[in-house]
Amino acid sequence: MSDSSVHSNIVHSNNGIKFIFYPIILFVVVSAVLLAIVLPVAKPYLDILDLFTLDTAPQFDENRRGVFAAAVEEQERRRLLGLTPMEGEEYAEIIIPSAGIDVPVYYGDSPIELMKGVGTYTGTWVPGQGRTVLLAGHNNNYFRTLPSAVVGDTVTIRTNYGGEFNYRITGSRVARFDDTSAYDLYIEEENLIMYTCDNSTVFGATPWRLFVYGEYLGSSGGGKAS
Repeated sequence: MSDSSVHSNIVHSNNGIKFIFYPIILFVVVSAVLLAIVLPVAKPYLDILDLFTLDTAPQFDENRRGVFAAAVEEQERRRLLGLTPMEGEEYAEIIIPSAGIDVPVYYGDSPIELMKGVGTYTGTWVPGQGRTVLLAGHNNNYFRTLPSAVVGDTVTIRTNYGGEFNYRITGSRVARFDDTSAYDLYIEEENLIMYTCDNSTVFGATPWRLFVYGEYLGSSGGGKAS
């Protein structure tokens, strides 16, 4: 084989390598640049997608067999006696002066209840039962102004079964829906936790939650769900 043939084969070989690898390298570089540009913009939407690919949030179902097992059993017994609300029933109104909130409270937190007012997480306690009262509301309607609630303000829940229950706001926290450190459901004393989507990021679906906490002050007009 002549030197010119060898040289020609080397040139064709190099061109073949360039033809294969240069497009791959270009694709990797362009993809990395696009990812760096698009990811920050897409991240909120990917987080929202989490809400459909993971459990709804906050997710307390795993506790229903544990900490809430007694609550579920107790609520069923009380419902048979007509002492506590049925699921889907409006049983109270919640008043938070500093946030301008005065809205109905329902037992249950399905989309149906949350379209009509503030919901009580099904299977948990209601005011007057000496445990955690867990209330949820959407950030684009009934709990839209919850972020305006002031520490020290009194939250009043007027029920149709046991009078009026008062709680003092002690603080708040923003956390992801799957951050279980944001709530302690094992407290064996009356307390209030209210939560909504964190509307400092976006109205509607978001993986971030605003939790507002309240300590029990007392009750009047009966004041016990017995």
